[in-house]
Amino acid sequence: MIFHCAKQGTPGGGPVDKEPPVVIKTIPKTDSIGIPLNLKEIYIEFSEHMDEGTLSKAIFISPPLKFDFEWSRSRKLQLKIDDTLDTDQTYVVSIGTEASDEHSNKLDASYQFAFSTGQKIDRGSINGRVYGAGKNEIYHIFAFTVNDSTKQDFINYKPRYISQSGKDGQYNLNYLRPDTYRLIAIQDLNNNLIINADFEKLGIPIKDIILTEDQLNYSGLNFSVTKIDTVKPFFTGIRPVNDRYVQLRLSESILINDKTDLCIIDSLLSDTLKILGKSANYEAGNIIDIFTEKMDSSAQYQLFSSFIMDSSGNINDDIQKVNFIPNMKTDTTALKVIEFTPADSAKSIHPQSPVYLEFSQPVNWASVTSNFAITFGLNDTISGKWIVHSVYDAEFYPDSPFSTDSSYISILNFGKVTDLWGKLFEDTLIHHYFSIMSSRDLGEISGTVSSEAKFTKPVHLTINNLAKGKGHIQFKIKINGPGEYRFEQLPEDKYQIKAFWDLDENGQYSPGSVIPFSFAEPFVVSDDTIKVRKRWETRGIDIKLPDPGTK
Repeated sequence: MIFHCAKQGTPGGGPVDKEPPVVIKTIPKTDSIGIPLNLKEIYIEFSEHMDEGTLSKAIFISPPLKFDFEWSRSRKLQLKIDDTLDTDQTYVVSIGTEASDEHSNKLDASYQFAFSTGQKIDRGSINGRVYGAGKNEIYHIFAFTVNDSTKQDFINYKPRYISQSGKDGQYNLNYLRPDTYRLIAIQDLNNNLIINADFEKLGIPIKDIILTEDQLNYSGLNFSVTKIDTVKPFFTGIRPVNDRYVQLRLSESILINDKTDLCIIDSLLSDTLKILGKSANYEAGNIIDIFTEKMDSSAQYQLFSSFIMDSSGNINDDIQKVNFIPNMKTDTTALKVIEFTPADSAKSIHPQSPVYLEFSQPVNWASVTSNFAITFGLNDTISGKWIVHSVYDAEFYPDSPFSTDSSYISILNFGKVTDLWGKLFEDTLIHHYFSIMSSRDLGEISGTVSSEAKFTKPVHLTINNLAKGKGHIQFKIKINGPGEYRFEQLPEDKYQIKAFWDLDENGQYSPGSVIPFSFAEPFVVSDDTIKVRKRWETRGIDIKLPDPGTK
């Protein structure tokens, strides 16, 4: 007979373990008081054998204490304290949702327990939700106490209290003493407990939270997380594509508008090369496609810029320069229409749909708009406006939505459309007949927007279709402050409403900033699915915006 040493671990066979682990015992016990200042260890026992690597990033003590990990059988953990506790202080041990067992089952929600070196446990709490996180993204919630030293420079401090968001984005910060708190939601990718806004997504609060003995709890401090960029864009390179086209590469995605100041000069002759068009590249937002007059094979060019703005609004107004030698290859790509929607004979088009045009080559949009029309009835023409996205594509929006139960013809005189260099397209007149869906297939949502704040600023509301593959129509409305709202002409489906209070009245949601610090604008996301039915008004969908506490 051969004897083997016993091996510890979970038995094989049986159904796959899908149960999340839970904490079954702690020492000190939760709510223990009178804990000595020279506490040497904290004991935590789990219901499952744990993945030890996940615990190192998921356990926090607030206020911070220095400690080391020591495991016993992968289920029992000692935190060896290498620090002295403060007098009359409630300490909180948080185990985040990143903690998982050996079968990769994570905690359902962040777990917290508290003990105190004094004779009472602090009972303050702040909770809310993180919106905008990816499917597997977990956010840390940093809580700083606001005082003269940290109010303006808190980014360089480690937080006094820490929690993590759960699977649905919910978070809870418990056992807080009465004080003023500033919360930040952050990815903390490097797990250093420091805000690194240059590469980590984060969420800024709408205000600081004051907890007092009379008001110890605050509910509903929500975050909308985003990448808050503070770095100016700059040139990183240039690629001549052919004798009329160069690609300028930048450090990040930028916004192309009338202020985007670019100039190309022949450095030998000091002649200016005329730029005929520029737009963001389809495949990479950090590349500008620049189209010019035909270049000279003997020239050496310099491209200058004195104003570049990225998608976060950071402006580089320094003069930047990059040199290049032209590529004299000639583009022989055929000129054609890539997409023209609504398609010919299309039916049940939504009344708020635009007409979309995309070409294979950069076009002169003035030649497109002057040779395009939409007619109905006895050749009546409807007016509207063009939104040009690039030198290749644009959308036409009627001044008023298309009429339901009606038919239209979109006409493009293709033979009079030219590219940026004046070359005519094929001599063709394109007609697209399309019909608009019936009003009997549409519904409405209505309600009120309110707030405890007693001032008036514009409110922007957006409604999102929760189903996939429903096209790119966005339903947006603006009301002049809290009051009644109504979304009309909605196809039957399930929806979610988002609203924000435009406190700076710039027409866009302002997520706040870290340096210099500014609060985010108040926002609301409807947690409940809103069902829209045909020929029916779904009423009473009321929205309450949080009070930012300032005017």
